[in-house]
Amino acid sequence: MKSRGACKEAKDFFIELPANADIALALSSRPDWCRWALNESQKDPNNDVLAILAKANIRGFALLLWSNFANGANLSGANLYRANLEDANLEGASLYGANLEDAYLSGANLEDANLRGANLSGADLSGADLSDANLSDANLSGADLSDANLRGADLRGAKGMNI
Repeated sequence: MKSRGACKEAKDFFIELPANADIALALSSRPDWCRWALNESQKDPNNDVLAILAKANIRGFALLLWSNFANGANLSGANLYRANLEDANLEGASLYGANLEDAYLSGANLEDANLRGANLSGADLSGADLSDANLSDANLSGADLSDANLRGADLRGAKGMNI
């Protein structure tokens, strides 16, 4: 299959993707699509591919672990329920209003990330770097923040702090 054909096929797939689709399953067998999505994400941070990825229920999709994708990514409103993002580099990422309930973020780099209004209830943030992160109005009920770096973090209106 020619690369150009794979790109068109991937783009068509993303455009027609239902909001509740399991994108991780679909892309796990298509490394050419993964490369295409990564390349598209780096060209323009406001493109349609990222908007679709953010809306899909990606539950720890492997692309999030690739620092070139996750660093500074716009994942506002993403459903990352129970995602395994251990040691992920999400520095400067926008996770505004994202669902990170019961997510595993131990050792993750969330420096300067926007987590405003995010649901982090039950999340494991042990050892995570949340320095200068915006956690205002976030739900931190039952979250494990042991050994997390909260230096300079905005915690105004945050619920359920458990340090």
